[in-house]
Amino acid sequence: MLFHPFIYFIAIILTEILKSQIVWLRNRISELFRNKIKALTLGANSHGQLGQGTESEECVLPREVDLSKCSLEPQKIKKIVGGAGHTLILDDHGRVYSCGWNNKGQVGFPVRKNIPFFQELSGKLRNKIIVDIACGWDCSAALTTEGTLLLWGSNYFGQLGINPNNLQWTHEFFEFVPERKIRGISMGLRHTVAITEDHAILIAGAGTKGQLGIDCSINAAYTFTKVSTLRNVENVSCGQYHTIAITKDGNLYAFGDNKHGQLGLNTDIYRKTFVPLKLSDFQTKLPINVHSGWSHVIVLNDSHIFGWGRNTHGQLGITKLNEFAWKATRIENLPRIQQVSAGSEHNVALTEDGQILCWGWNEHGNCGNGHTNDVKFPEQLHLPYAYTGILIGSGAAHSFAEAKFVQDRISNVEKHFAELCTTFAAYTRKAARDAKVQRFDSKIISPLSQYSTICKHARDDVKNTFTARDKELTRKRHLDRLRERNPRNRQMISQAESELMKASVEVSRVVKGLEEQIDTFEKRKLHDLKTLLLDFIIIELSFHAKALELLTKGYQDIAEINEVKDLEEFREVMNVPDSVARLSTVRRTSFRQSYSLTNLANRFISSPANSQKLANHTIKSTSIDSAKSSLKTNSSESVQIEEFRDSSEETESESTKEKPIELQSNSGHKDPIRFIVKAVPPIPTYQKFLTMPIMIKHD
Repeated sequence: MLFHPFIYFIAIILTEILKSQIVWLRNRISELFRNKIKALTLGANSHGQLGQGTESEECVLPREVDLSKCSLEPQKIKKIVGGAGHTLILDDHGRVYSCGWNNKGQVGFPVRKNIPFFQELSGKLRNKIIVDIACGWDCSAALTTEGTLLLWGSNYFGQLGINPNNLQWTHEFFEFVPERKIRGISMGLRHTVAITEDHAILIAGAGTKGQLGIDCSINAAYTFTKVSTLRNVENVSCGQYHTIAITKDGNLYAFGDNKHGQLGLNTDIYRKTFVPLKLSDFQTKLPINVHSGWSHVIVLNDSHIFGWGRNTHGQLGITKLNEFAWKATRIENLPRIQQVSAGSEHNVALTEDGQILCWGWNEHGNCGNGHTNDVKFPEQLHLPYAYTGILIGSGAAHSFAEAKFVQDRISNVEKHFAELCTTFAAYTRKAARDAKVQRFDSKIISPLSQYSTICKHARDDVKNTFTARDKELTRKRHLDRLRERNPRNRQMISQAESELMKASVEVSRVVKGLEEQIDTFEKRKLHDLKTLLLDFIIIELSFHAKALELLTKGYQDIAEINEVKDLEEFREVMNVPDSVARLSTVRRTSFRQSYSLTNLANRFISSPANSQKLANHTIKSTSIDSAKSSLKTNSSESVQIEEFRDSSEETESESTKEKPIELQSNSGHKDPIRFIVKAVPPIPTYQKFLTMPIMIKHD
């Protein structure tokens, strides 16, 4: 098979078309995963700390937070922290938002009342870019890019770094500017710890339990004081009356109260310590994240969770329900963990695949499982719409979960799969081959068109789940009203409790079913999309296989050309006898004209088949016409015709011998004129149709 430039040109065009289609499909696929992000809150809400606009006692199921009033974009949230009854949020622009209990100004507003909605903090914070935030029981702190601290809220124990005799609480932001810039902060119940840029720690607030790590004779530090016995501190975590410091080499140091083993030290030996002590029994590798509750510690290391301290509410997540455990214990049978956060006596963890796990104290619904019983082992949080978690945070008795909204995934799948169907249909209409159209219809367009029904069913499942959840919440509110208005009417209360229990069971059932259906939907979507794209590429490749075959054969033909041998053969062709070089011969055969650039170009641009046909026809007809013409002028001439055969006939040409041919002259009698048909050596592929010499010999 001969190589032709036109085939190469067509192959390039088809390849570019295929590339553009794949790029378009890849862009559409990426849009399938650009989903909206929502913020969910759960747990205690007596002061409006969940930001839901109400001040109910508890929220036992996750509920979406409306952040539109403060112009906070959920996808911009960087960190969430909570105190006893207030919450702070930091976004990636360095702005801080707060809500909840503001009796001592800890929310940062001048009014001493609860703030049930998230609002952006102004004043000094508006002119600063914040990089970190922290909450104590009733105080707050923010770290600026300049390395200074802004503190506000309660200062009854000097936790703001100010003498409480001068200031007991403030809603205004007190700025602490140290000699060395600050790079990290943490707050406990009544004390504050700051890490400087030279990896030292400064500490302020109450110290009766040793949580300051300084002289035991000092019950409180009203100004930030350096802990001289600790160096190379990388991170720090504060509990109720204890402090855990992590050094750059991965060692842990603890000081403060050890009543429940929260320091990771033997409680028979250490009830409390005023001096930082190294935890030699707990060996880890960097990086390590430590989070302290009131009296327990949770450590995330190498995607595993370890814990020690108090366990009365199951906050350690271990099977043995001891009151406490001072030795670090790993929580078994957990998936790989990406984030962890500790509340006062409960914990929240985020797995690498987006699941949210909760365990521990659940009196106010902190674990979001629909009831108020303590959770002894990590349980998956069943989020509405089958959310997928991406960021978590905890307070004293409330939790935050920021997540991806699956209903938008369903809508996006329906929208973009319809666009894919339309695009493939338009592409099919442009296809000239009926076989290709039929294959596109059966393999691509029909499966895509089915997703309208699939998405409708998925959306109905989500709607049914929310209907059951709303019914449960209605029953819950009805029960609360009965308890408030008719606390002695046990019959009505019992009936309402029974109805609530039935509604809760129904919610558990539909949530579990929805989870399975959503998993099936996600798996099917990706599998079908992958299959459709592969079928599309296979169909395109099958119809371009001929072009690829021609390109491959052309490449092989070119690669097999022997430059040296080709040149020798060409010289043999050009090396003709001297008698042939006469002027009349040159004029008659037009040999130079045959090899002119214009003639060569005209012969090259024609198709190989036409060139082959034209070459064979021209050789034969020209030879005979020339021979007849020569007979008119000289009946005694002998004509020699040299024919160039195809390379495929090379063997036959070599075996062909000279054959005499007799012709009838114009005078009507036979003359002894002989045509000698003589084979010549085969010429290279790219010269085959470029040479047609006719040599006439005069006797």
